[in-house]
Amino acid sequence: MKKYLLMFLVTTMILLITGCGGGKKDYNWDENSIANVLPQPETKKVEIISDNEDIFYAVVKKYSETDYKDYVEKCKQNGFDVDIETDDMSFCAYNQDGYKLNLMYYDKELSIELEAPKEFGELKWPSSEIARLLPVPQSSVGEIEWEASYGFVIYVGETPLEDYNSYVDECSQKGFIVDYQKGDDYYYADNNEGYSLTLRYEGNDTMFVRIDEPDSTEISNS
Repeated sequence: MKKYLLMFLVTTMILLITGCGGGKKDYNWDENSIANVLPQPETKKVEIISDNEDIFYAVVKKYSETDYKDYVEKCKQNGFDVDIETDDMSFCAYNQDGYKLNLMYYDKELSIELEAPKEFGELKWPSSEIARLLPVPQSSVGEIEWEASYGFVIYVGETPLEDYNSYVDECSQKGFIVDYQKGDDYYYADNNEGYSLTLRYEGNDTMFVRIDEPDSTEISNS
């Protein structure tokens, strides 16, 4: 009798340990979530804020800096090693399928943002008057996010960094050199008529192009 009682007590303790917090992780990504391309953080303190087919966003709380650095390495091992941008408290990278990952660590909290790949098709460059202020990109693959007579936002695919840099030079030659700001992956400038241009190299061979007409209040005050 004592033998069976002891076995019962041991079995009960095992169940309590494994089922009631003995392990660190007591959750799983949804099986249909895009987050399944990521490793799951080894902690119970995960708050999922947004989870749909386009974006996944979660915050991991009470996370040490060592845990954060370990998680970055696991993400790299999971394939997030394309166009890496990183510093002590942030990490941004793509995987080969075009998923974009942003990690931010601050005050013992880790934010995880994952964006699904953009679905590019054949890009027909706009023929509007404002579009003619810019050169036509070399690539004919991309997506027009929005377009109007006063401006547009376009993502151009199949544009490696060297092609992006060439496009920046072409825009400069078109007159977008007023009050310009330039970095390794961004370019902001106006032309003499006040039209504003924003270019960014997004990574994963993708270029962001935005142009806006002059602010009407600035024109009236000039």
